[in-house]
Amino acid sequence: MKRETLEAVVADLRAGRTPSLTPEDVPAFSEAATAGDPHIGPAALAAIAAALTEADIPTFERALRALDEGDLAWLGFKVVYDAAAAVGNVDNEVTKKYGEVGSADGESLVFFCNDAKLFHFSYQRYLENQIRSTFGLEGTPLRLTIRQKGEKEG
Repeated sequence: MKRETLEAVVADLRAGRTPSLTPEDVPAFSEAATAGDPHIGPAALAAIAAALTEADIPTFERALRALDEGDLAWLGFKVVYDAAAAVGNVDNEVTKKYGEVGSADGESLVFFCNDAKLFHFSYQRYLENQIRSTFGLEGTPLRLTIRQKGEKEG
């Protein structure tokens, strides 16, 4: 996205308006990029824009900061047209190997390590603070789950 588009999205969300996004603003939703996929296109982009809220402002502000710093700024939109299938998706290598916690269910962030007993609580707090700082999530509660390879949920 261009700087002007990101700034317009932030301004619209602050004013309580739905941002207006076009495939020109988000080329991944252009006709050429979505050819042959009946689930993705301008209508999906409009649905994503309509779903954005004030809570999404830090994400767009972080993208603006990344542009200012000369960093790459990636904004990812996951188009879910079957919510039950997305939450229940266990047919992928990560879920098969580590379980389903932290996938598409809105639960804890899951960190994996060699030995969870050696993962000190102060390092967990450090990671939480770094995540908040990096992604502009100051004041946002985070739940981290620390698991070691082979450990199952529960």
